[in-house]
Amino acid sequence: MRSVLSVLFGVSLVSFACSAFSQDYDAAANPAILRSQSLFNRNFTSFSTTAPAPLPDHEILVMNKGYENHPELGLVEEAPCADCYELLDKRSATGRTYARKGTMGRHIFLMNATAPMHYPDGKGNWLTLPQKLKPIEEGIYSIPSPYTPVVV
Repeated sequence: MRSVLSVLFGVSLVSFACSAFSQDYDAAANPAILRSQSLFNRNFTSFSTTAPAPLPDHEILVMNKGYENHPELGLVEEAPCADCYELLDKRSATGRTYARKGTMGRHIFLMNATAPMHYPDGKGNWLTLPQKLKPIEEGIYSIPSPYTPVVV
């Protein structure tokens, strides 16, 4: 009886977790929504600059207490939703955690990778690994990664 209850309880938790996040997964799987997100709005004809992060609102500052001086506070590149912000204290070499605005961290999204997305900057911050080519001189371009620098 105990094992049956454990299995039923486990299935209930899985069902709850799946139903709680199914709306977001459905939206992420919709090609029309994906095309409108930054992953599909890439510039392949010229070099762009990273826009400065907007001033963080009160919720972002409260949820990122202690990270007020983090250089990427408020940046939302490649976020899983349009109204998300990153919880910087949850960042690791291979992961990010986002929260939906207005939920005070109760509705979160996890992003994990098998390879590093971030590197330590020596000040206790995990910074995003550069992914964009930048011109360094005429005809030579580089991605200045601390792990594997690329020059073409």
